[in-house]
Amino acid sequence: MLFKKSKECRSTKSYQKIRQICNGTYGSVYKVEDPATNKTYAMKHLMKKMCFDMNGFSILYIREITILKRISHKNIIKLIEVTKGDDVTDLSLVMEYCDMDLKTFIYTVKEIPYNTITFIFKQLIEGICYLHEKKIIHRDLKPSNILLNFDGTIKIGDFGLARQYTPKMTNLVVTLWYRSIELLLGLDEYDYSIDVWSLACIFVELVNGKPLFPGEGELDQINQIMKNLGYIDKEDFKGLKIEHLDIIKDNNIYNSSEIENKIASIPSDGKQVIRKMLQYDPRKRMKAHEILNSSLCKIEENSLEEVKKMLSTFTLRTKVEENSLENKK
Repeated sequence: MLFKKSKECRSTKSYQKIRQICNGTYGSVYKVEDPATNKTYAMKHLMKKMCFDMNGFSILYIREITILKRISHKNIIKLIEVTKGDDVTDLSLVMEYCDMDLKTFIYTVKEIPYNTITFIFKQLIEGICYLHEKKIIHRDLKPSNILLNFDGTIKIGDFGLARQYTPKMTNLVVTLWYRSIELLLGLDEYDYSIDVWSLACIFVELVNGKPLFPGEGELDQINQIMKNLGYIDKEDFKGLKIEHLDIIKDNNIYNSSEIENKIASIPSDGKQVIRKMLQYDPRKRMKAHEILNSSLCKIEENSLEEVKKMLSTFTLRTKVEENSLENKK
């Protein structure tokens, strides 16, 4: 059941808004406080027009809430409760609050030490391993959906596109730059390997401070991928129902040299892992539990201290910004 009959939803007005964190397609997220406990949370206010369709309550929101209610892991965002506003279409998800997202961290720090990257990535992989063991595919892994606390803890967030694995699903998932090649070519019988592709893109972005495949549309995205990874051999997809495989022309104009430049600073054993995560054939990609045991998740003794030191500047900046907002009220 989505909502327990025995428990009435609290009012959204029970929480006091502090500031808006972000505004997306499916809703706005706010930093809020519960005056009864003085505890801070993140509140995702669901878009009214998206809550209901011709079949009733939106299947996307049903999936998101259902998945969040049944999972529990230190590296996954926790759903506290669902609150209601003035009517049944006015719903919000109250979740644990995190201090920033990984995108903000990447583009503020600029050059992240490799030990810090592996420290962050190990936590991310641990969360993904848990999801995949529960037969859940996230389907929208990207830096802005990975959350980070000042104590160095990573949390996977935004389960708006996540769902339980089934043999056939829509391929219109995952933000373009992090979308796997088989999704771009129209495969709708995919699996957990699409998350692995996204994870490889995130790791390289942590290393270089910029996206690995910044395409400007689906066709350009395919070209960006081939430009870096080389020509797509149709044999890679033998036995898979790839709808748009015919758009790949039979002329080998790409080689795989560009990816080597982009992963040049990664140790050799790490490079091998990245290449295996970006295999064109999804059946040959590394599994999350294999990545967890690889060098990409190797942590040095002082990694936590380094991360905390790096995040201390963000702590001060956040306090200054929120005090400024409070003074303007």
